[in-house]
Amino acid sequence: NKLYFHNLRRQEIVQYTEKRIHSSSQINQIRKKIVEICKQLELPLNYWTISLLLLIHNKSRESYAKNLFSILDICIDEIFNKKAILLSGTKIGFEQLKKVCAGLAQRMFERHSSTVYSVSQDEMISYLHDMIEENDRLTINEMEIFNYLVNCGIIKEKFEDRRFVFRLNGFFEYFLAYQMTKDPAFKESIIEND
Repeated sequence: NKLYFHNLRRQEIVQYTEKRIHSSSQINQIRKKIVEICKQLELPLNYWTISLLLLIHNKSRESYAKNLFSILDICIDEIFNKKAILLSGTKIGFEQLKKVCAGLAQRMFERHSSTVYSVSQDEMISYLHDMIEENDRLTINEMEIFNYLVNCGIIKEKFEDRRFVFRLNGFFEYFLAYQMTKDPAFKESIIEND
C-alpha cells in the first residue's frame, strides 16, 4: 500500500483546521500562520504538514513563528518521538539519531548533488554502517536505523526512481545546519564553495 500526499486546496485547509482547533477566535490567525510558515520553509500544504504544525501549536504556548529553526527543531522532536525515545531506553538516543541524520545529510550533500541529494537504499545503508563503525557508542545496526528513519517519516522513497531523500527539504537543510555546528571543517568547505 502506497500513501500519497497532495497539496490541499484552501477550502480543505479551512475544514481541516476547524476540526482541529477548539478556539474559534484563533482559527483564521492560525490558518494564516500555517500557510505563511509552509511558504517560508517551502513545505507542502498537505495533511501531514498541517497536522504537524497544529501539533506544535497545541503543545506550545510560546510563539515559534518568529524562529523558523525552532519550528523545525520541534518537528524533528515530534517525528522522532523524542519523549518515547528518552523514556524507553532504546538502542539509540535522540541526540545520536540527530547526529546520524546530520552525517547522512552531509554525505548526501557532498556526494549526491547530481541526483538531487537522493541515494539508493544500498548507499544509505552503507553510509549508516560507516557511521556505526565510527561511533563505538551506537549499539544498533544499520538496518534498524534505516527502518526507523523510514517508519518515522524523516526519509522517504521517491517512487519514480526508488531513491531515498529527506521527506522535506527543510529537514535536509536542518540536518546540514546541525552538522555545520558539529563539524567546523564541513562548515568551512561550504562557505568556501558558496
